[in-house]
Amino acid sequence: MSTEEPAAKMSKTDEDDLTESSPFSSPWHFSDVVLLVEGRRFHVHRSTLSMWSPVFERMFSSEFREKSLAEIELPGKSAKEIDVLLKLICFKNKQKSVSINYSNLKFLLKLSDEYQMDDVTEMCADFMTSTLDKNNCLLFYEAADLYNLDEVKSKCMNWAKSLTISSIERNQNFNKMRLETKYEILAERVKSLEGVLSKFSTECNKLINTTKLSPPDISLNSQILQLDHHIEKCNGLMQRCQSVLRIRNYNKIVNKK
Repeated sequence: MSTEEPAAKMSKTDEDDLTESSPFSSPWHFSDVVLLVEGRRFHVHRSTLSMWSPVFERMFSSEFREKSLAEIELPGKSAKEIDVLLKLICFKNKQKSVSINYSNLKFLLKLSDEYQMDDVTEMCADFMTSTLDKNNCLLFYEAADLYNLDEVKSKCMNWAKSLTISSIERNQNFNKMRLETKYEILAERVKSLEGVLSKFSTECNKLINTTKLSPPDISLNSQILQLDHHIEKCNGLMQRCQSVLRIRNYNKIVNKK
């Protein structure tokens, strides 16, 4: 499970908003336990938490001290984030539920990982795959890599390897990635460029052979020049990728010493 960081304290406005909007602020439908987060009380059901989370199930059914407690504190958590998680699992497909979106995706993945809520993780994965495109593939790849969502990673890679190197370098999500993750993406990009170069080379050879068998054709010469330009551009991109890969391999060797 990922390491938790202390959650930021809520402002008075945040507390008021949460009190007004949260359906867990008071007892409801035989709720039998209270989660205490940042001083806020969330009235919930042990059975619901246990069905969604093996962590809570062990907490309520073993010798943990929480088994008999009426209130359980969750230190280091954000009250607003817990509120969203509880709405998701307690009111799934109902009016009071919430939808997974860009603003809650990361913390829902983090919470579902910590509490081993596989169904919530799957819902996050479904959101990523259903909205995936060239603009968010690196953002989602980073999240999928962090939480070992291999299928999502594979789909993100299919988009990422078609991006230009310049657009990858400018991408803020790429710049924040671990070196190992950058290496994976650039390696796939190199493979993709190799395929493009192979096609260009084949087409060039065909055009060159054609010009040898017939009188010079200005249009054909123009096409050859265009293809040469594309090959030079791809070669330049490949060299940049390979430079990164060489640096990566060098660092691996140095770290072993």
